[in-house]
Amino acid sequence: MSLNFRVADNKSIEIDWGHFAECAKIFEASFKITEREDHAGARLCFEIIGYFFHIVLYDHRHWDFENDCWEGE
Repeated sequence: MSLNFRVADNKSIEIDWGHFAECAKIFEASFKITEREDHAGARLCFEIIGYFFHIVLYDHRHWDFENDCWEGE
């Protein structure tokens, strides 16, 4: 299941949760913050015995690597 909320002009929060029928992990957790890449933001993920929960705060824009700025700026 998935929910998506726009929280600012260029930012959204996406929440996903559910169950993997195969390839279940006993436990995994991760946290990542990215800056200068497409859809940069923060990601928090948990997987416990096949169940998962992911929450992502991301930017809608794309990073322009040649000009070192967000596209269109």
